[in-house]
Parts: sequence; C-alpha cells; structure tokens
Amino acid sequence: MTRYNSTEKIGVNSVEAVFLDFGWIPRTVFQTDVGIDMTVEICREGNPVGKFIGVQIKTGDSYFKEKTNNAIIFRTDKTHADYWLNYSLPIIIVLHHIDENLTIWQAVNRQTVVSTGKSFKFSIPLTNKFDINSKVKIEKLAEGSPLLNKIQRLIIDKPIIDKLNSGHKIVLELGRWVNKLSGRADIKIYQVISDENIDENIKLKQVLLEEYSTYGVYSYQSLFYFYPWADIKIDQIFYENFKDYDEDEEPGYKLVFIEDQFHNYQLPIIPYHNNGEISYFRLVLTLNDYGKVFLDFFEYLEGKKQLKIKFD
Repeated sequence: MTRYNSTEKIGVNSVEAVFLDFGWIPRTVFQTDVGIDMTVEICREGNPVGKFIGVQIKTGDSYFKEKTNNAIIFRTDKTHADYWLNYSLPIIIVLHHIDENLTIWQAVNRQTVVSTGKSFKFSIPLTNKFDINSKVKIEKLAEGSPLLNKIQRLIIDKPIIDKLNSGHKIVLELGRWVNKLSGRADIKIYQVISDENIDENIKLKQVLLEEYSTYGVYSYQSLFYFYPWADIKIDQIFYENFKDYDEDEEPGYKLVFIEDQFHNYQLPIIPYHNNGEISYFRLVLTLNDYGKVFLDFFEYLEGKKQLKIKFD
C-alpha cells in the first residue's frame, strides 16, 4: 500500500506527465513521510545530464482557497520549510487544481519562503503555470558543477543505500520494452519484507520505495548509470518460484552486459517473463565499494567521523 490517496495520485500523475513532456525522468518517491514526492533528472536530447530537482506536490481545491494579488498563498510548518531549504537538491512546490485543470509552481529558497512567526508561507503566482513553457526556468534551478551533481545523486539514493547497509533486501523490478528503439524501461524499487520459500510457492511481502520510466536501457551496463553504488544479480528465490519461469526454456530478450574496466560480471541476465512486448527482470541490489565509501564519507560530512592522526 502506498501513502497516496486517489486525489494525491491524480496530482502526481499530472505533474509526471508534464515532466515527461519535458523529456525528463521523474521518479516518484514513496519512502519519505516528510519532504518530497518526486525527484526529476534533467535530460537533453534524450540523454540524462546528471542534474536533479526535488518536487513537492499538493493536490486539491483546498490549496487554492487563499488568494491575494493574483497569487495563491501556500502555508507550511517549520519542519517542512527547514527540510526543503536544507535539502541537497533545489526544490519546487507544485499545486494542482483538479476541477480547473490548473497547475502552478514556485521555487523554494530564502527569497520565496516567508516566516509568519508561527509558520511559513509561499506566494505562488497564478501566472506561474507548470507546463512546457516553464521548462527552461526550472532547468536553471538545477545548475551546478558535475561533481556536485554526482554527490546530489548519491544523496537522493541515500535512504535506499541505508536500507541496504542495514541488511534489508532491496530488489529492482525492470520491465524492458523489447520493441522500442528508445530503450524504454519501467523501473520499480522494492524493500522485501518477506520472500520465504513455502511449498514451492513464494510468500512475498514488499514495500514500494520508488518507481519511474526511463529510456536508453539497452544493456545490463545501463543499470549502473542509475545505481553506481550497487552490485546486481537476479533474484534467484523469485525466479525459482515464478510459475511461468522455466530455466530450460528461457524467455526471449536477455539483458547483456558490456564488460569494461570497472565491472566484471557473469553474462547475461535473463528475464523471468516475456510477453512479446516487455521482458521482465527481478534483480537484487547489494552495496558495493562505491556505496560503502559514500556512507563513510557522508558520516564525515555530518561531523560524525573525523580522521585521527597519530604522531610518533
């Protein structure tokens, strides 16, 4: 079960559709109760550029009731305001009115956040519509050095990396569109609560952490662009218990790996199901050395770990 009700989901879908019109990659986030609903990776000419923004989405006419000077006043508490202002990514607030099919947005920064003493408020102009015409302005919010962008990307994934580091089983469900020249793939990340093997049937309990669609997934190696902190292998327990899977008659379309200087894995990864249009893979993520070093470095950044130098 997700934390979205139907109204919220309508808003999320509407905002996602606009980002897809931009040609960008929106990821719906499920694992946080405070903060953001979506992270979005900016693309140019169909290629991800490693720049991101975070998005908080509010849906319903109740968010449009307080109006002044052709703007909507959006109010929030100190917890949310502090979270957004100190987040590693630039954040935008998006309000969606279902009945009027109106979507407006505002950037979160020290200039747009106003303290009222007890809470905080934003003024969101009604002319600041969230549509294709806002693409350039939103993209400018994500400007930064390539090094900073890579660090931001790791911070986005830190909740999942923390779960791996704590011993939780994290799996990647990949639906690869076989006949799409764009390399389209649908990705979902789950935390597995239980996948016990009982009487040759799999007893599966899992929690959805994030989901998104992307392009350019032509090989196994493509996954390392999205998750450089993880090693990847098939979910053997799931494959063995999937009713349609027969290792002697493997489904079509194997996700191959192109060896390079950084990785050396067995080839290929096979789907557990192929319906002729989509090949489905279920892969287990494990924390690799990149992920472990990042967690160690993050503790240093937070001041929890310092280098101790001994003198003889």
